Amino acid sequence: MLKWFLFALIALQTAYAAKIAVLEIVSVDDEVELTVHETRFLTDELRRQAAGILPRDYSIMSRDQLIAAVSGTKKDFSSSGYIEIGKALKSDYITYGSVGKLGNVLTLNIGLYETNSGILLGEIVSESPDLKGLLETIREKSPNMFVKLKKEEPREQIKVAEPSKEEVKIIPSNVPTESKIKTSTFVAIGLDVLGVAALGVGMYKNSKKTDYYDESVKLKKEGKEYKETYNKAQDAQSSRNIFYIAGGVLLLSGIGVHVFF
Repeated sequence: MLKWFLFALIALQTAYAAKIAVLEIVSVDDEVELTVHETRFLTDELRRQAAGILPRDYSIMSRDQLIAAVSGTKKDFSSSGYIEIGKALKSDYITYGSVGKLGNVLTLNIGLYETNSGILLGEIVSESPDLKGLLETIREKSPNMFVKLKKEEPREQIKVAEPSKEEVKIIPSNVPTESKIKTSTFVAIGLDVLGVAALGVGMYKNSKKTDYYDESVKLKKEGKEYKETYNKAQDAQSSRNIFYIAGGVLLLSGIGVHVFF
């Protein structure tokens, strides 16, 4: 039973983890001759930086997961905007990056967006004479961009013109987004339910322990029947302790989510 509760807890946390889709960085200028390997390397570095700065309750989609999700929709995204793609991927946040050319230098532009609202949360704009400089820019500036996802602090919201022409809404920066509120509420309720269930099982085991001990008292302290009854009482007591501890931890975790999120 304890394994089932732990499995359910992990599954619950995974289900409500904020999902981030890091789209492939693309070349938007015919004069920029970048190979697929080079653009993928830039994207992989951006994905690594996100994984390094964000807490575990953020799920970063891998390249294989993105390909599988896009293929599963059976939709042509060639003329779609990145916000539309993010919604199709059912991601909470999405990044879109491009490499261009300005004179003799390469330019890099990466944006971090909230999918539901289309709001630009963070941006990297830089230029470099070569690809190595763009890579160093990603390593240097992307942590400051991703860290905004785990900080509740006032920030300027920018209304972005989207290729898909979707309506973009501006929400106050000091008000938690609806997706975050729903996520924390569901996680807290789930932890509370699991905690109460574990305590309920613990109480049941405690009653069984009492029954087995009372039954063993009526038996002589010898013989197979006495030993079996006494062992059942001890097993029930051990199970009771495990479920009491598990229930207490789950309830405290639920309370912690309610208070801090």
